[in-house]
Amino acid sequence: QVKLLRALQEREVTPVGSSQAESFDARIVSATNRDLESEVAAGKFREDLFYRLNVVEIRIPPLRERRGDIPLLAKHFVGGIARELKTPPKEIGPEAIAVLLAYDWPGNVRELENTIERAFVLSGEAITVNDLPDKITSRGVSTPDGRKPDSLEEREREYVYEVLEAVSNDKVEAAKILGIDLSTLYRKLKRYEEI
Repeated sequence: QVKLLRALQEREVTPVGSSQAESFDARIVSATNRDLESEVAAGKFREDLFYRLNVVEIRIPPLRERRGDIPLLAKHFVGGIARELKTPPKEIGPEAIAVLLAYDWPGNVRELENTIERAFVLSGEAITVNDLPDKITSRGVSTPDGRKPDSLEEREREYVYEVLEAVSNDKVEAAKILGIDLSTLYRKLKRYEEI
């Protein structure tokens, strides 16, 4: 912490193997999942370094608090993995998306990325629930009213309604996002009304 603080204050560093300091002009972007103000209060993080780094603070809520990002991130990771492996991208089935949405993601985006990479490698033409790790498929999370989802169908139902809400009930757009035909979406909605 002392060396970093000195470099930031003096705007110069001494490269390894050199005895001459060199000036630099840089923007510093730092990230942490710790509460640095508490760390400063506990004496675990230097207060002067904290204030030097904390010029513009951007708080990003954990993934469990922004579940709407999960399908978009999952599809993004699938695209990246496909490019890296030089293979066609795979679809993620709606049931698999529903399970991803129901999980709490204690490891945040990095855990989601690793999960998608694993599922991509293990899956056939599309990623299904069977390609997801047991810890994700067997441990659900509480719904907003505090109860556990009863079934995979209920999780799917919640996801479908989330997507519809996100697109202002535009069923054509929702079907595209869900990766299903419009007629399939109507069938699902009819079935959900009967549950």
